[in-house]
Amino acid sequence: MYRPRRAWLASLALLVSACSGPGIASGSPPPTGFATPSGSTAPLSTLDAAPSPSAATSTDDSGGASPAPVQAFDAREFWERAVSGDPGAIDYGSLRKMISAVDVVLVARPTGIVQGRDVAGNAAGTDVGYFATVSLDVEDVVAGRIVKGDPHALKMELFMGASDPTRNDYVATFARYAASLPTERVLLFLTNKGKLFERLGLGPDDPGGGYDYYMIASGQAYVRDVGGAAEPWLAGPDWLVGLRGESFKSVVAKVKSRS
Repeated sequence: MYRPRRAWLASLALLVSACSGPGIASGSPPPTGFATPSGSTAPLSTLDAAPSPSAATSTDDSGGASPAPVQAFDAREFWERAVSGDPGAIDYGSLRKMISAVDVVLVARPTGIVQGRDVAGNAAGTDVGYFATVSLDVEDVVAGRIVKGDPHALKMELFMGASDPTRNDYVATFARYAASLPTERVLLFLTNKGKLFERLGLGPDDPGGGYDYYMIASGQAYVRDVGGAAEPWLAGPDWLVGLRGESFKSVVAKVKSRS
């Protein structure tokens, strides 16, 4: 029997009452389900709505229609948008607490991206969550463990948004992600979706879950390697932003020493 539970949203709802492990601040609001780029308050579903036919095509010299160029994100915006939910919704409080709150910490590089799962949130299929799946090539498991998955093609999901599929199928949104995929190394503090569903009291393999899928649950949960220097989410708290400018290797070593 179908149980309308908006499973795609449950995969993002890191509610304090359900996930009361160390590092999740008491009283923190749940994620909204949409990542928002710096300087904007609009959700992805608004920023990346499917273009109108006039916006989606242009006319070449021969008079024929040609696809409009895809506007890519820079690497900093890509990672902020990769967070499954409001980047500021979860404050872990410290580096040590963040390590304890996630399932695995690793150094990896993105190697590919595909359109991922479409997860129905109701029996009628008029409320669908759309995901993209990034493949990660893991260089080092710094803390925790890989619950399941190929370390050379680990599946990290990005929540692109939710919609009635007759209104928006997120093809245009995915094209922007695909055009923007960075190749830099990044230190990721990942939540395993199967383990998350267990903590939420759901079946680990319910729609939107799965032990072979991982997600970035907070804007605090990644640190980029920019020319050998660490760059965390710059809108984060002082304990996180203070890592900026340290060598990436020293930040990785700091995480290892605290795990």
